[in-house]
Amino acid sequence: MILIDFIKRKFPTITPDEIIVAFQFMVSGELELVEHYQNFNAIYFSQVINNYKKRRIEVLPNREQPVQIEMSMKDRKQIRIDYINECIRKPYQYFKKTGNLTFGITPIQFIYQFLNDDLGVLQIEPEDKKDIYKKAVEVYRAEWLKKSGIDNFGKYRQKRNQIEVEGFESVFSFEIRNECFRFCVHDYFRTTTDDFEKLLDQQIEKINQND
Repeated sequence: MILIDFIKRKFPTITPDEIIVAFQFMVSGELELVEHYQNFNAIYFSQVINNYKKRRIEVLPNREQPVQIEMSMKDRKQIRIDYINECIRKPYQYFKKTGNLTFGITPIQFIYQFLNDDLGVLQIEPEDKKDIYKKAVEVYRAEWLKKSGIDNFGKYRQKRNQIEVEGFESVFSFEIRNECFRFCVHDYFRTTTDDFEKLLDQQIEKINQND
């Protein structure tokens, strides 16, 4: 949500289609490659978009005119299919081989939403959600204590002061929520008896059938 708010405030004239095109240009080598260091944050996003804006200006005959980019339905479908194959299928295959859950720079919330909203495979009862939240708090608290014990200064000292005032769960609400998403995705991948890749193939078939 912080990143989305940042994009709305700092890049109000950039359309969603242009954002897609900007990252396509970068991946295809038409823009300077920006290293994300496994962290899709505001700095990374800004560098990609600013590089795209420079290129956009260079190709405009009139620099005052905005670029109108139209994406065909075929292109939109292909982007969605590529997302499923690259960001869902490959991480799932990697998990089945290694037991490690990793999605690169794709936010874990997006993976959770795909499983829950698109595939409808996450059936989590309210009481289970409470237990998952408690577990997420415990895990992240342990990680925090380990990190803060190494560095008694800087950001950790500032955060400790903030925790004393606002409470641990309030200060780290975003991180704890992501831990909840991660637990849900991990447990589904670990315990599912579904033919998950077949479900992905069916989802892709639906995308191709839609107008």
